[in-house]
Amino acid sequence: MNNKLFTIALILFALFLRVYNINRTTEFLGDQGRDLLVVRGLVQEGKWPVVGPTVGAGHYTGPFYYYLIAPSYILFKGNPAASAIEMSMISVAAILLFLHVATSLFGFPIAYGVSFLWALSPLMIIQDRRLWNPTPIPFFVLLLIASLLWIYKKNYWGFLTAAFASAILIQLHYVNGITLSLAIIILIGIVHQSKEKKIVPWCITGLILFTAVLSPFIFYEAQHGYKDIIGSISTLFLKDGQLFSKRQYFNTFVDICTRLASYIVSLSWKIPLIAIAACVLIGNLIRKKIVSYILVAWLGIGIACLSFYKDTFQPQYAYQFIPIVFLLLGGVLQSIRKLTWPLIFGLVTVITIVSWSSNNPYKTNNPDLPRIAALTDAVVLMAKDTPFTFTVIHSRSFTDFHVRYFFRTKNVEVVPVDDVNNKTLFIVCEAGCPKAESMSKISVMCHTDLCPLDKPEIHLSDWTYVSTTNVGTSAIYAYTR
Repeated sequence: MNNKLFTIALILFALFLRVYNINRTTEFLGDQGRDLLVVRGLVQEGKWPVVGPTVGAGHYTGPFYYYLIAPSYILFKGNPAASAIEMSMISVAAILLFLHVATSLFGFPIAYGVSFLWALSPLMIIQDRRLWNPTPIPFFVLLLIASLLWIYKKNYWGFLTAAFASAILIQLHYVNGITLSLAIIILIGIVHQSKEKKIVPWCITGLILFTAVLSPFIFYEAQHGYKDIIGSISTLFLKDGQLFSKRQYFNTFVDICTRLASYIVSLSWKIPLIAIAACVLIGNLIRKKIVSYILVAWLGIGIACLSFYKDTFQPQYAYQFIPIVFLLLGGVLQSIRKLTWPLIFGLVTVITIVSWSSNNPYKTNNPDLPRIAALTDAVVLMAKDTPFTFTVIHSRSFTDFHVRYFFRTKNVEVVPVDDVNNKTLFIVCEAGCPKAESMSKISVMCHTDLCPLDKPEIHLSDWTYVSTTNVGTSAIYAYTR
């Protein structure tokens, strides 16, 4: 009973940390606006997406993420904060699933301490509140790991959950194929050890479920020569004539290790993070337990494969290994003799103080959602029901979908920027805005799924400056032709 009460307290505390002040602190940029525009098309116009968000060099992923956030969109009428809360709830479910997995491996006290550290990690809080497709990755990785444990314990319905988790992971990002490959190797070992005939129907059913969940995306890819799948997989390999750089590979390997270690202790200095990562790995090897060997191999091989990634490496590519890192931490703690509740509490407290002194997940100088809502309200008021076009400058975003989404929710149709008949132009500056007289031409921010390398330009000499309206630290420049 005490374990249940502790678990409920952990879940409620983790949820509070993730939804607290989320309307002002969650990120809402072009990617988030693009995704909600797709979901809006699904809900209001019946446009069922067969591809998901783009990654890397513009390759499409699977559409599951859009279906995942559709319920919160419907229930709360397109409120972006509601969809961010849904992501937070899925992330809290990941903590609960981690507690289940870690308890079966290390016992409840160790599992609870590490789970509490996950809940308190400022970098995890920041990540868990983001409305984008990599956020649910740790949950589905943990569902896959839990499925392997269930199958090992002869609960063969784990094949169904493993198939479902695998199909979702590959749709969230192609690099998750590394985790799927390693999980398949472990699964083959479990099946070989079992040697039970009744396992075969479960395997077949799992394969059918995997295919069914992926079928809309696979059907689309088949019609387009599998260009997205092949293109994304090719980013893990060198192109013809491209030389392998040992230094770059080593730097990427170290960067991934330190990034993963920072989820445990959030520090900006690499040397202590490298030391923490080394201690976690060595501590598990010293245990001489098969589970520790599997986890060390999973992380080591996974990072080694991911380090070959030849495009620009992004932190979210390593999200698939976050559960493994925390499980390895549990293995180290279990190897410490006579670890009691006071010691666990003291360790979690020290790590939390160090981490939060370096990163405050609630710190924001210019919150996205209130700012964009105020900017679009001001533009609509200034336009006075006349057609207009717009673009965005000085933004953290690469596209203008975050602003475009708010216009769409207000049922305001924006004229294409290249429409020569349009008479009104608004330039939305999000931060660090210059004087209007200092601008002679501006680049048009990307407003399509695949952004062109050569951005079109607006020459302001073709327009007459009307006024500047300040909205907080942002500004709106009005022009007429």
